[in-house]
Amino acid sequence: MRRKVSTTDSECGLFVKGEHERCFAYSAQTACDKHGFVLDFEVGAGNLHDGQMFHELYKKMDLSRTQIVALDAGYKTPGVVREIFKSGKIPAVPYTRPMTKDDFFRKSEYVYDEYFDCYLCPQNQILKYTTTNREGYREYKSDPRVCQNCPCRQFCTLSKNKTKVVVRHVWAKYLEEAEHLRHVPKVRDTYKKRKETIERVFAEAKERHCLRYTNYRGLAKVKVQVALIFSCLNLKKLAKRKLLNFIFFLLPSYLSKEIKAKSPSQVIPKRALSTSCLPCICRGVFFCFVIFTARLSSKIFPTPKPSNADYRLNFLDSVAKILCGSVPANFQTTR
Repeated sequence: MRRKVSTTDSECGLFVKGEHERCFAYSAQTACDKHGFVLDFEVGAGNLHDGQMFHELYKKMDLSRTQIVALDAGYKTPGVVREIFKSGKIPAVPYTRPMTKDDFFRKSEYVYDEYFDCYLCPQNQILKYTTTNREGYREYKSDPRVCQNCPCRQFCTLSKNKTKVVVRHVWAKYLEEAEHLRHVPKVRDTYKKRKETIERVFAEAKERHCLRYTNYRGLAKVKVQVALIFSCLNLKKLAKRKLLNFIFFLLPSYLSKEIKAKSPSQVIPKRALSTSCLPCICRGVFFCFVIFTARLSSKIFPTPKPSNADYRLNFLDSVAKILCGSVPANFQTTR
């Protein structure tokens, strides 16, 4: 099978989602904390699996204060889960439906015997270990003489040699342990917060900052654009948090300190009160201006639609253009 390569950007990859959606794209693997601040990211070609890009991203992160790591279903692989367990953390993985054909036995119905290193089929027949393939999967095969007269063979296998093959990864025990920990209340509650943090980061970056499409060629330029967008998101979130702290914590504390006099008979001059509160008020006005500017930029430069041929660069794209160099104005390939 010949590998498809883009004629405009050789560093991107063919991204496949579902049965019909196919396009040349880049993939951004992102990590954030419980407050939604982006910690780090890794950009790669669209044809790379999430598990392949996870290892480089995980090495760059400082998780000294983290106990549980919530993962998407794309990272639910033996290699990723093993690396998290080896680092002393607990992975929080979602439930994934079994990839089995209709009217066939599921893999969970084949019981693994760890002591004898074999599988038992629903008819209590033994599947013995035969070999380990190059992908790291151990193969367990049944006896074709037993399966030939089995009444449930049509629900088990349709192979011509009448042999059922069950594979098990050499690191499958880590994945099974993560599946057991999925039902722990603390791990389950941590995974529920995932949709409130990283999904909101992706939604805002795509809808308000044009991260759904890129106007640049090359992996290096796309990384600069993604870094600028995530930096803007962190600044906006920081400004909002500072503004809330100013309204609910700093301003009342300043006022309470100035209103309370050392003696009940002492009167505080109005000029002294306004002068002491002036730095706090100026700080609040500055953060309001930052939020207003960010909102205004998202309205002036809306996200372009896929069918619109006249793509307009937003503020962050203009900064990235200065840092990365000029790009053709008619470069409209969706990636």
